[in-house]
Amino acid sequence: MSIPKTGKNSFPPKDYLDQIKHYRELVLTLGDSPKNRYTLEEDISKYLFKPGIYAIGELSQFEKDSKNLYEFEEEFCEGYWFETNGVYKANNGTLFTNIKTCWGDGIYLDNLGNEYIVDHGSIGCISEDEIVLRKNSKVALFPEPFTVNYDKNTAIMRFGSLFIDTDFLEIGNREIYFYDPSNTYEPNHPANKSKKSIHVKILPYYEALKAFPKNKKNISIELIKYIKKSETKIGKWGEHTNDYGFKKSASMGLLSKISKKIKLYNNYDEEKNRVNLINLFEKSKSDIKDWLINIKEEIEKIELEELNKEIEDGKLHLIKEDENINHKRANPIKIYFDKNTYLENIDIERFQKIIKTSINFLKNRGDV
Repeated sequence: MSIPKTGKNSFPPKDYLDQIKHYRELVLTLGDSPKNRYTLEEDISKYLFKPGIYAIGELSQFEKDSKNLYEFEEEFCEGYWFETNGVYKANNGTLFTNIKTCWGDGIYLDNLGNEYIVDHGSIGCISEDEIVLRKNSKVALFPEPFTVNYDKNTAIMRFGSLFIDTDFLEIGNREIYFYDPSNTYEPNHPANKSKKSIHVKILPYYEALKAFPKNKKNISIELIKYIKKSETKIGKWGEHTNDYGFKKSASMGLLSKISKKIKLYNNYDEEKNRVNLINLFEKSKSDIKDWLINIKEEIEKIELEELNKEIEDGKLHLIKEDENINHKRANPIKIYFDKNTYLENIDIERFQKIIKTSINFLKNRGDV
């Protein structure tokens, strides 16, 4: 049975092959093989990205969009780190991916003929909601929800129907394509109702906005902004400060965890997010103390899993072995706390007010 194909697949033009000649020569001089290169082992096609406008390229070149961040979240606003290799959640709640190329730095080409200049060894895909884009910035327009993947056998990256070959030894010897049954843009994928290939378009940002108007802010982000606007004190010049008027020490940290919980509701179906958030806050009415503790424990569990994964992967070393650069891998971290003591340091009534504010905001956004 022949393998189905998608998109506009063509061999790289000769001038491109001339451009990357020195990269190919370097690879051949090293005598290395793609099998020996560090590439993404994980199958990341299980993650479903929202439709919309995305930037594809080296993520470290993009400035983070900080307009939806708050002081208590303690987020940095530099570009996204190029050391990451996989799928992650960005500051404003959307998924982004960053994938290390097979041979590191270089000039790479996608199946539509677009070049990607890489200086930090990776290529990523990130939503317009997360970064600052100029009107002439080149962006990718994804008309339907899409998946991404990396084929470790060919070193080809896939973003929907967009493919980038990152193996200098093979560029020019094959089409930039690999078949992936999990790709929602394939004609035979169950999620593809049209049963036709879905195509990604690369165009200037201002043109993409005409074809796909910028989405309203994610409702979870809007809710966080509304809580800040409604619950903080007004400063000398009429601005909303970061003072929530908490009287007990643990309250600010708990508000940060509630914010992170809200951000977990980031399905591309905004109405579903709204209803689920209402249900989340309504549950607090049966036992506010138990609800607050559950939020704290759930978010801390997520944070600890992320921390322990970094330790397990060797990305984070907590115990120094000696004065040299060598480090000993730390044991997984666990946190225990006394619930009663913790609750004594929480402004329960203030959180009841914040919950009521949240429910009213969410209900006024729909017909519930």
